[in-house]
Amino acid sequence: MFLICENASWENLINGKYRSKMHPNAFTASAVAWMVRYGANLVFCKEETSSRMIREILYRDLKERLERGEFDE
Repeated sequence: MFLICENASWENLINGKYRSKMHPNAFTASAVAWMVRYGANLVFCKEETSSRMIREILYRDLKERLERGEFDE
């Protein structure tokens, strides 16, 4: 699972630079917990690079699965 966050960064999250009223420590802890618990990959990028990141993630994920033989019958 991948979660792409445009125009954000760990620094913004940690320093509370977002619109939510959630406390920065709680928000950071929740984000990290999701990563650990559910194997979620949190990717921060700029708006102009998000389409490239989506392409790279889908391409690399499929390539790895094919190399492992996940789609062989």
